[in-house]
Amino acid sequence: ARRSLSLLQEYVFNELKLNQLYCKINSNNTPSISLFTSCGFQITGSFKSWINNNNEWEDLNFLQCFSESIST
Repeated sequence: ARRSLSLLQEYVFNELKLNQLYCKINSNNTPSISLFTSCGFQITGSFKSWINNNNEWEDLNFLQCFSESIST
């Protein structure tokens, strides 16, 4: 998964010349948060009580990665 995300970053930043990538990850999904933060993404915000999962409201994290923060 890490290699796939790195390849996506290389393509988006080097070929498409985009400034940033973003994603939204459930705050309870620690494996995905760890993957994205290990690839240069930072949690920049959250939506409180955004997802209803089995009648329990959960937060949603917003993560961003900017081209200048990645050496591709």
